[in-house]
Order: sequence, then C-alpha cells, then structure tokens
Amino acid sequence: MEGTKVKRRTGKVKKQGEVNQDKQQPEETVKKRGGKVKKEPKEAPSTTKTPVKKGKQKKVKKKGNMLQSINFARTLRSIFLISIGLLIFYLYYLQTEGVLITGIQHIWSNYKQALFSILGFVAYSGLLFYMGFRKGRKK
Repeated sequence: MEGTKVKRRTGKVKKQGEVNQDKQQPEETVKKRGGKVKKEPKEAPSTTKTPVKKGKQKKVKKKGNMLQSINFARTLRSIFLISIGLLIFYLYYLQTEGVLITGIQHIWSNYKQALFSILGFVAYSGLLFYMGFRKGRKK
C-alpha cells in the first residue's frame, strides 16, 4: 500500500489530445501481449470551451418578436396624428366645395348622440389621467 501513488485532481482541464496520450500504453507492453491490437476510438470534438476574456466578449444581439420591438405609445400617437391630418384635409375639402357649414350641420344633427358619448369618454379619461399624474408627481 505504501508504494501506490494516488492521483489527485488539480482542477486543471486537459485537452483531448493530452488525455488520450496519458491513457496510451507504451508500445513495448502492447507487443509483449501478442494477439490483436485494439484500435483506439476516434477522438470526439472537444467539449471544453476556451476561456474568453471578459473585456473582449462581443455583445450578441437577441432577435425578439416583432411585437416586442413595437412601441405602443408611438404607434398610438402616429395613428392620432394621421387621423387629425385626415380630419383637417376633409374640412379643407368641404370648405373648397362650399359645403363646410352644411356638412357640419348634417354631421351634428345625425350623430349628436355618438359625438356626446365620445366627448364624455375622452373628458372622463383625461380627468382620471390628470388626477393620477398629479398624485404621482407629489410622491
């Protein structure tokens, strides 16, 4: 028992080639046995990763969903501005045709109930938003 040596792990990772060299027996012992010589298995690709310095790492861009890259507030603002532009264009068209006043009277008389509902919803939402904004500002 005193003559046996114990191999201890040092935490170092050996390359694939070094591991196979340690396992190979000297040619003299293979010849002494006689018989067929076993073929060595093919070397598998190394699974150990080479350490990379932290300062030299490249940033990898992650590809996300299309919906993740869309900013909801920007989209809503764009739709709002486009609709305002279309309204101004329509009013200008009615003015050039000379039917602006009659067109506004027609819209008011036919859609009065819907216009009041939309206006009330916008006013109520705006008031709640403003109150929340003021409360958050105080903190």
